[in-house]
Amino acid sequence: MPICLNLKQSKWLLLIVFPSGYLLTYKYFIGTSIEFAICNILAMLSLAILLKQINFSNQKFTAIWFAIVLLLMGYFVRFYWITLD
Repeated sequence: MPICLNLKQSKWLLLIVFPSGYLLTYKYFIGTSIEFAICNILAMLSLAILLKQINFSNQKFTAIWFAIVLLLMGYFVRFYWITLD
């Protein structure tokens, strides 16, 4: 049971991805910094909504886990692409 409690609390650490990604790439968006910040905030909010829906003791949340993986992978691919340019 302690592992389940740790997972429930530590899932919120995934939200750190978005501010750290913003801080690493904001210099590439000097002309559109407001739009870039808004997109990052919306991505962080969508992840927070998905994380709020997850219950670790129930298996019916597989689709939400899939959505979280897609969201985070898309986020990293986008920033990898940006930094290559």
